[in-house]
Amino acid sequence: MSYFIINFTSTYFDNEDGDNDGKQNDDKDGQGDGENKPKTYTPEQVDVILQDEKTKFQAERTKMLGQLEDIQKTSTLNEQQRIELEDQVTALREASMTTEERARAALERKEQVYGEKLVTVEKERDTWQDRYHKTRINNALLSAANNNELKPFHSGDIVNALGDKTYLKDQVDDLGKKTGNFDVLVKFEDVDEDGKTTIVEMDPGHVVARMSKMTRWSHLFQSNKTSGSSGSVSSAGEEVDLVKLAKTDPKKFLELTNDKPELLE
Repeated sequence: MSYFIINFTSTYFDNEDGDNDGKQNDDKDGQGDGENKPKTYTPEQVDVILQDEKTKFQAERTKMLGQLEDIQKTSTLNEQQRIELEDQVTALREASMTTEERARAALERKEQVYGEKLVTVEKERDTWQDRYHKTRINNALLSAANNNELKPFHSGDIVNALGDKTYLKDQVDDLGKKTGNFDVLVKFEDVDEDGKTTIVEMDPGHVVARMSKMTRWSHLFQSNKTSGSSGSVSSAGEEVDLVKLAKTDPKKFLELTNDKPELLE
C-alpha cells in the first residue's frame, strides 16, 4: 500500500495513535530519537480529509450566497450597489459550478442579453412603423378632404370617420414581390344600386368623394344646396333641409332618419 507524507495544519487524526504522548514518554525515557517524524496518511485518509474540507467550504459558500440573496430581496439599493451585489452573487454561484456548468451559464447570460436587446429593437421598430403608418394615413385622408369638390367643415372629421378603416397595403411587382412602397386604402361601407350595404376598398380620394354625395355623411360637408332643393324633405308638413339639420341638430337628424331611413336613399 502506498503512503503520502503530508504536513497538515488541521487537527485531523492528531493524537489518534498517541504519537505525541509516546514521543514525550520516549524523551522522558531517553529513548526518543529527538526528531519530529512527519505523520503519514493513506490515500483513502487523504480523500476523506479533502472531501470533508470541501464539504465545509461549500456549506459556508452556500450560506453566504443565501445571505446575499436575502439582501437582494429585502434591501433598498441604489443602481451601483445593486450591480455590485449581483456581481458577488454571480461569482459565488459560479464558484460552485463545474467547468461545464460555468460555460453553460455564460452562454445563457449571453442569450439573455441578446434576447433583451432584440426585444428592445423590435419594440422600437414597431413604434416607428406604427407612427409611419398613422402619418401616411392621416396625410392621405386630410389631402382627400381638402381636395374634394365639397369641402368638409373640418378635415379632422374625415380622419376621425375613416381613420380606423384605413390601412396601408404593400405594393407588389409583376413577380408578386413586395416593392417597399404602400397604397393607402379605405374599407368603406357603401350602398349598391339595389340598396344593399356592401364593403368596398377604395383610395381616400374616391371614398371622400362618395361620402360627400351620401346623405348619411352630409353633415360633415359644406353644402352648396339651398332650402327647397333636393337636399330638403317634407316632415310634419314642413320642409326640412337635411344637410342643415345634420349640422345644427345631429340628434334630431338621427331621429328623423331612423324613423324614415328612406330619406337617406
